[in-house]
Amino acid sequence: FCNVVGFRPSPGRVPSEYTRNFSPSWNYAYTSLQEVNANLVHRFENAWQSSTTLFYRHELSKAYYAYSGPGATANGLARFGDQRQRTSYDWFGADTNVSGPVRLWGQTHTLTIGANYAVMTSGAQSGYRALSGPYGGAYSLYDPNAVPAVDVPYTFGTNHRTVQYGVYAQARIKLATPLTLVLGGREAFLQDRTQSTLPSVADWTTNAQVNHRFLPSAGLLWDIVPSLTAYANYARFLDAQTQGTYSG
Repeated sequence: FCNVVGFRPSPGRVPSEYTRNFSPSWNYAYTSLQEVNANLVHRFENAWQSSTTLFYRHELSKAYYAYSGPGATANGLARFGDQRQRTSYDWFGADTNVSGPVRLWGQTHTLTIGANYAVMTSGAQSGYRALSGPYGGAYSLYDPNAVPAVDVPYTFGTNHRTVQYGVYAQARIKLATPLTLVLGGREAFLQDRTQSTLPSVADWTTNAQVNHRFLPSAGLLWDIVPSLTAYANYARFLDAQTQGTYSG
């Protein structure tokens, strides 16, 4: 192997099969997911009904691995570093509504009124440690298992919390037997916040705050035949806008 003091990766491709893996065999990744939901429906004698749905999900992702870069020499020497990371997600949501028929203008229409709430929190930690190999600080890509798994403390951490809630209503109005007009709206509220936890714990920062945003929707459905429906619709939605410009 050549001397790689003042390491300078060479342009081009390291000679090897395209399917070859230059990562150590001890690289590790783990993901777990737990989810539970419940739905309670109550039917009234007048054909109206209430429905309440609760939802919870927990996800955990962990990884510990080494990778090379940037670049490599023509004979396959590259610098390596060990990376460690952990991310957890918790998501809770609830929706409750009442829905039923309304007889008007010789047709039966459907009215739905409800409210919903959702909160998603996440925590992420990561750390990196550069390694010094036997070839002027580099390792051979052809012997990735020589790269050691060293202790990597977490040096970067953040918490993230997004809360959304609102009230909504929708009316399905029968204009004629094959034609239905759908009108709806939602009064929405949103808050998006982040917090740095490593290298030190900081105060929470609000990235987005939206209060009393009305989101209309409209649609038109035409039942051409019992098994075929044509439709056109319009709707507005709300998402957390946390970037100040198109490039962030």
